Amino acid sequence: AKLMGEFDEISTDPTVRLGDLQAYLDGPHNDELFRGRYWVSATSGSSGRKSIIPSNQQEWAMILASYLRANEWAGVRTGPAHRVKMSMVSSTTPWHQSSRVAATARSPFIASERLSAATPLPELVARLNSFNPDVLVAYASMIRTLALEQLAGRLDIAPRGVNSSSEVLTGEARAAATRAWNIAPFNVYAATETGGIAAECDQHRGMHLFEDLVIPEVVDDDYNPVPLGEPGSRLLVTVLFSRTVPLIRYEITDRLRLADGPCPCGRPFRLVESIEGRTDDMLVLSTPDGGTVRVHPVVFHQVLDLLDASGWQVSQQKGELLVLVASPGAGFTAATTERKVQVALAALCFLPPVVQT
Repeated sequence: AKLMGEFDEISTDPTVRLGDLQAYLDGPHNDELFRGRYWVSATSGSSGRKSIIPSNQQEWAMILASYLRANEWAGVRTGPAHRVKMSMVSSTTPWHQSSRVAATARSPFIASERLSAATPLPELVARLNSFNPDVLVAYASMIRTLALEQLAGRLDIAPRGVNSSSEVLTGEARAAATRAWNIAPFNVYAATETGGIAAECDQHRGMHLFEDLVIPEVVDDDYNPVPLGEPGSRLLVTVLFSRTVPLIRYEITDRLRLADGPCPCGRPFRLVESIEGRTDDMLVLSTPDGGTVRVHPVVFHQVLDLLDASGWQVSQQKGELLVLVASPGAGFTAATTERKVQVALAALCFLPPVVQT
């Protein structure tokens, strides 16, 4: 919010002003460079206020390099002898960074297909079956959904590589993908403001921070560094290549835990052991003694990721929890789900959830 609120003072180019960037994104020709010089990406605004980030040629090249590095570590190599078909299931909004990257990283050796994560599942499955990609790149939630479709026999693809991005890749989603395609998915951590921040190598011990591109600091609520092996409350990122919109200790409210040891692969970058979601996503619930306790989303992941359903959402409304379940299957029962959530919360509070399908 502060970045956008003071954007015109932060921008180092007097011709790059927030109002003009917004008008450019709202216009009919936003596939062209802004001022003939800048690639412009924007966030969805799901965490509060939308961020709009312009990148000049040098900055954009570094962003592309960060994503190419993640692909290379995942074993995705292209060239005359390595032609690849790649399906990306994410956002097809033109100003989304993944769309911008795809539009500017075209290669005669990559046949790519962009699919919206909002596409009805039967249609999505049919298109993937028809294209039969060598590489599947998708939101973490879609990785799980598509893996379950593969295990059910409706999806029939054989990707050599699977990349997960944009959301927390849960253990259940990772296991489902591994069962479905006999390969472990590679997790990628990135943000519109920074480009790639970290990615997994073939050891799957965590994600290596791109410390030659960004300076990452895992801190607590008071902005003090947290010890290795302990989760922080937020991540501060300094982007080393950002000049148009300098970002120094830019705050991202993701809860990261850094590993306390190196990766066997020998890469010099520190490891992110886990990303536990956003601090903003934590619920504050009442305890029997009149106090409050913060409940992390991982509590719900441990129960609800196992549901026979395509997705779920937990929201707090007027003193109770509402659990919404999308497309429940034959194995789903509201009463059983409610009981399991109550058991998971028993050690924390006595706020009974309401389950609605």
